[in-house]
Amino acid sequence: MQLNARFYETYYFCNVINNVLNDSFTYAVELNDFYGDGRVFSLIDKFPKQSVFHSFITFVVETIYSENSNKIDFDNFDYRSSGLLPIEKAFEYHGIKYQLFKEHLKELCSLKDVFIEDAYYDWLLASQYYEDLITQTVEEVFYLLFLNRELLLNFNQIMADSLEMQASDVSVHVHLNDLLTTRCKNKRCHIPQWAKRAVYFRDRGRCVLCDKDLSGKLNINNLENYDHMVALANYGFNDVTNLQLLCKECNQNTKSAGVGSTSNSYQGWY
Repeated sequence: MQLNARFYETYYFCNVINNVLNDSFTYAVELNDFYGDGRVFSLIDKFPKQSVFHSFITFVVETIYSENSNKIDFDNFDYRSSGLLPIEKAFEYHGIKYQLFKEHLKELCSLKDVFIEDAYYDWLLASQYYEDLITQTVEEVFYLLFLNRELLLNFNQIMADSLEMQASDVSVHVHLNDLLTTRCKNKRCHIPQWAKRAVYFRDRGRCVLCDKDLSGKLNINNLENYDHMVALANYGFNDVTNLQLLCKECNQNTKSAGVGSTSNSYQGWY
């Protein structure tokens, strides 16, 4: 897929996600709305292209847009004003075709009978242009953060902890029997080629722990291994963001250690 990135507020969203994942205790109430009360089970799948991390980014972005909407003074809203709402500025920047909110209001029968705040959310949340904005923003954020293995390890550890804490509820979700063991751990499954390619190119064809070349061009005996950063045995997910590229030796060492690990060493552009 080719991404036509505009990076409107994208780095802001990246910063928020980084802060939340690095201080998950402070944001425990908010995070519960993402994976708590059994919601974690809706995220169980075999390497979905719309990854668990995509779902988390969507959750954060939509939460922020909702909080920003709550700051609008609907009691004193002037539909005759020429100014744009913050969300409309985002539509404009991305070149997304949309209907102005004030034009939507004019289409309603009588402003006296309209609760403007309700009209705003009806205009926004049911629209294709809002969905397009969310999709574009999520893809841009994912594009940047997929490069950050340490952040992805942190995220996947949080998700694994959540699954483990809710493991006693697994009996309710009988539809997941093909995906989860009786101990509520993700079953091992085939890693699709698209996921391997994404991880291979992200990690530059080198073991992320010892920097050994795994391209097969320098040494045909160096075999690529795709490792779950948070092991399935530790409630890790079958998700592209939970994979990293290791050599055979490092993969065996991480399995014996039993704890999630990666490196923050990256090859420079030049």
